[in-house]
Amino acid sequence: MQYEDFLAHMQACIEQMVTSNDQVQFHSIMKNNDVELNGVIFMKEGERVSPTIYLNPYYERYLKGESIPRLCKEIVELRVITMRENSLDEATEDMSLGRWKDKVIYRLVNRKSNKRRLEGVPFMQIVDLAITFHCLVRNNEEGIGSFIITRELMEGWNLTVRELYQLAGVNTPRLFPSSIKTMEDVLQDMLEPMKEEIVDEDHEQEIPFQVESPHSMYILSNSNGINGASALLYPEVIENFSNTIKSNVYILPSSIHEVILVPFQEEIDKSQLIQMVNEVNETQVAKEEVLSSSVYYYDRLRKELTV
Repeated sequence: MQYEDFLAHMQACIEQMVTSNDQVQFHSIMKNNDVELNGVIFMKEGERVSPTIYLNPYYERYLKGESIPRLCKEIVELRVITMRENSLDEATEDMSLGRWKDKVIYRLVNRKSNKRRLEGVPFMQIVDLAITFHCLVRNNEEGIGSFIITRELMEGWNLTVRELYQLAGVNTPRLFPSSIKTMEDVLQDMLEPMKEEIVDEDHEQEIPFQVESPHSMYILSNSNGINGASALLYPEVIENFSNTIKSNVYILPSSIHEVILVPFQEEIDKSQLIQMVNEVNETQVAKEEVLSSSVYYYDRLRKELTV
């Protein structure tokens, strides 16, 4: 069954399962890099906002053999869980600047790949990227909830794009502190759970697990690793890093969630770094999480970021 036919069958099935108190809305949502996802929203009378349940992952499960009725039943049951998200509806009742100015944050996206998504929203340009602005609704164990600031909302607040940037420049580092780790530390964190599984059967002792890696690459993100590439914008983060290692820095956009910092060395071929970034983007990173195929260069004396 083709994806469009799957969506039609899912819509008919879900509409049969819900109660008369639920209004079911099916629509497309524009995500990062102009990726369109299909979602369903369950609205009750009096509600203005409700979380979206995306249908795209369910199509993958259908292709693996799960039935449409079973998938629809799961989605309808999720409606009960998402009712806990009514904080989103309550939070957006007051849209005054005083309510939101401490929650304005920024994110980094690719400018060229987000032409449609950037229509009608304020943004700033930096190299080949765009800085977008959002309001943080929730940041807890259930995840992060936010909404993008439109040009209409910005004008209603009587703010300029520069003033939005100034607010976000204070709030984002405070709410999502930066994190810089060596590549070795990141690999050790990822492999730590495996250490307990590797045992010398003769002596029943844990085998030492070591990762050999020169400390020449670093991962820059934020404290929770979500949309962490924006830490690149934090005041003095790159400047302090480059001064600490006493070197200019290549910056590789790993994804919207992190960037890789590579201290400059004469023997490094930038074209090879670009090739590596392109290969990773094509094979390892979801389309909606790609940040850029460029490699950036920070000159610590000029304090300048270039492509």
